[in-house]
Amino acid sequence: MDRINGYAGMVIVALAGIMYGGRLIDDKGVVLAVLGLTAGLVVICVVLFNDGIFNKLNRMLKSATAGRIRRVLQRVHEEVYFFRSQRRLLAQSLFVSVVIQIVCPVASYMIAAALGIKVSLIYFLVFLPIISAVSVLPITTGGLGLRDVLTVFFFAKVGVAQNAAFAMSLLGFAYLLVFALIGGLIYVFTLHPRRV
Repeated sequence: MDRINGYAGMVIVALAGIMYGGRLIDDKGVVLAVLGLTAGLVVICVVLFNDGIFNKLNRMLKSATAGRIRRVLQRVHEEVYFFRSQRRLLAQSLFVSVVIQIVCPVASYMIAAALGIKVSLIYFLVFLPIISAVSVLPITTGGLGLRDVLTVFFFAKVGVAQNAAFAMSLLGFAYLLVFALIGGLIYVFTLHPRRV
C-alpha cells in the first residue's frame, strides 16, 4: 500500500509540475511520459479497488509462470481492501507521500545549485518523478546506471551538460542512500524489536 501511495505522490507532483510549468517544458515526450505515469496509476487503482475487474484478472493469471504475479496482486488487493474504509489514514499517507516527492526534487535542485547548474526548480519537479518511476523497474541494482542515464537524458533537454547531470545524479543517489541507512537503523533499533 505504501508503494501505491508513493507512486501516487510521484504522479501528483509530476502533474502539478506540468500544469504549473507547462510553458517551460516544450517537449511532448516529457508530457507523454507524465501522462503514461498517470495512466499507469489509473490502471493500478481500477484493478486493485474494483473487485470485479480484479477477480477477472486473477482468473486470467492461472498459468504456472504467472503464480508469483498473482500472489503479489492478491496480497496488495487484500491490503487495499483493508484500507479502503480507512479514508482518513489513506489521505494522511498520501499527503506524506506528496511531501516526500516534493522534498526529493528540492534536494536535487540544491545539489544542482551547489554544482553550479542553473535550472528552474520546475524541471526537477517534473523530471524526477519520471526518473524515479522508471528507476524502480528491476533492471539494475537500486536503479544505478538507469537513473543516471535518464537524468542525463532529461536534463540535456534543458541545456545541462552530460558530466554535470551525471554528477548531480550520483550525488542525489548518495543523498537517498544516507537517508535510507538512517531509516534502516531506526527500524532495526526501534520498530523491529517490537515486532519480534
